[in-house]
Amino acid sequence: MSDANGQTKDSKSMLAFWIVIGLAAVLLIVLLRGGLVSRSGFSGGLVPMNQRKAAPAFSLSKAGGSATVTQGEVSGKVVILHFWATWCPPCRAEFPEFAKYASTIKESPDIVVLPVSLDESPSAVPPFIQKYGNGIDAYSDGGRLAQALGVASIPETIILDKNGNVAYEAVGGQDWSAGGVPKLAEELSHE
Repeated sequence: MSDANGQTKDSKSMLAFWIVIGLAAVLLIVLLRGGLVSRSGFSGGLVPMNQRKAAPAFSLSKAGGSATVTQGEVSGKVVILHFWATWCPPCRAEFPEFAKYASTIKESPDIVVLPVSLDESPSAVPPFIQKYGNGIDAYSDGGRLAQALGVASIPETIILDKNGNVAYEAVGGQDWSAGGVPKLAEELSHE
């Protein structure tokens, strides 16, 4: 039996099955990756100063706008790169607290927060940001920066120190309360 779109119940069931399998696989990767040694040779978190590597140059476009932000424009500041997507359940769960922090730090002379969307469809980002973003901007570059940094699952947070080196990286939802990532970013701004 076909519906108005010409799809059978079996094809809809198979599509739903593969979507569930895909989401389960992403969740499994996030869970497993959190406990494994990362690409930098440590299990995530703060990178010792003598092991920090320079982040690649980047230019991010504002989602839904024409503005850009480049690595050169944020040079000398601690940069929080938060990789996420509108379709990612853990990202969606974390986003309100992340956005709350990002909006409070907007005017900081020492710390910059750059939410980097990995959505394939840029049109999905502005409505999401309008609804959950607490007045922050979101950015994208088609996934080039995420690929250059080795981001394999989301959400992932990478913090660059004032010298543009990767100082912190962690997969999964983060603690955006005063004692979590904000405290670390503040400490890095005084290095």
